[in-house]
Amino acid sequence: MKLKPIVAPSTKELFISEIERLIVSKELMFDEKLPTERELEQEMKVSKTVINSGLNELAKRGFLKIAPRQGVFVDDYIKNGNLDTLNSIIRCNGGKLDIKTFDSLTAFKICIDTQCAGLAAANRSEHDIAAMKSLHEKMEGTTDPLNMADLRYEFTKTLYFATGNHIYPLLLNSLKSIALTFNQIVFRHFGSEVAGEYLDELIQAIEERDSAVATEISLKIISSRIDELKQWYFVD
Repeated sequence: MKLKPIVAPSTKELFISEIERLIVSKELMFDEKLPTERELEQEMKVSKTVINSGLNELAKRGFLKIAPRQGVFVDDYIKNGNLDTLNSIIRCNGGKLDIKTFDSLTAFKICIDTQCAGLAAANRSEHDIAAMKSLHEKMEGTTDPLNMADLRYEFTKTLYFATGNHIYPLLLNSLKSIALTFNQIVFRHFGSEVAGEYLDELIQAIEERDSAVATEISLKIISSRIDELKQWYFVD
């Protein structure tokens, strides 16, 4: 096993994490005004430079709204946030998806994956098929959940690329950490038995340019075990 170096978070990262936690936990409510930078400096024992930089980063993530000459207010991060916001919410939940995020993610995945499967069948190249088959073979040869999660991500990216629409793989790249988190949840629970489930049929349908069947199988891959997975994941 290859070990990674441990890197301590910076003061700015700690400041951002604490404000995010207060907002996500609703200890700071929507439209609530934050203390001034001077007050934050005194209460949180960090420099004004850290506070100013941290507040601007939180505004970019949709957590705060900075109104000149009025102050800093808690913003509607669901309405005005971005993918960094979603990553922050997951971190605030200890790396665990809440039930609303889980449902939203699976619904989004069903919509995009099925559409991409149909488009891939219509537009795929021989190189795309060879890449899918190679990744499928690798998935069947591993029992490590993290490795399976990585390989499934690469398979999905190959599928998206095969659509001929380059926005799809770019979108997936921006969702990488969230996609990997979801894959890890799946493979931690179900293990290697689902690593290549239905992929033979999916690849065959794409190879035969059968968009309808590819779409149907893609839906089956995602939806067939969702209820069981959800019951296990939210057992607490």
